[in-house]
Amino acid sequence: MAITEAARRNHDLLFPQRRSTLADTDPELVEVFDNWAFDEVLRDEALDVRTRLMVQLAALIASQALGEFRVMLGAALEVGVTPVEVKEIVYQAVPYLGMGKTFDFLHGTVVFFSMMRVKTPPAVSTPRESGVTSRSRTSLTSPFMTPPWMAAPTATTSSGLTPLCGSRPK
Repeated sequence: MAITEAARRNHDLLFPQRRSTLADTDPELVEVFDNWAFDEVLRDEALDVRTRLMVQLAALIASQALGEFRVMLGAALEVGVTPVEVKEIVYQAVPYLGMGKTFDFLHGTVVFFSMMRVKTPPAVSTPRESGVTSRSRTSLTSPFMTPPWMAAPTATTSSGLTPLCGSRPK
């Protein structure tokens, strides 16, 4: 079974010029998964790609899949999801999952943005309506305000925030 043209096109939209390392070790799995995830699932999709990626990010937080969150975070930025929207998705997970389950995603997002040199505002505005996000109108979790030695999880291979070579942000 070959990867369909639709699957290849949809994959390339999210991951331009990227090839899964599993394509070498498990090509049959990649064919089945790519045809399903990037073709069959999307045939009857009602959501636009940005909204779909935001929902996927929220689902990955809920399932505690930090490594896949990192991968899909890059794809979300590729299709126009803004850093502020990403941080809001993580913020909104706190009341549903608790700080303990979202903490690594918040700091992981900060580290990811630092590593990818994604610009975020030093203070992110939130709506004035009570209860929408918090009573505070600014976020103090910008990469510029979080020293690297305090960010958790740190950029290690086990955190899913670096390639296997274990490089760290400069």
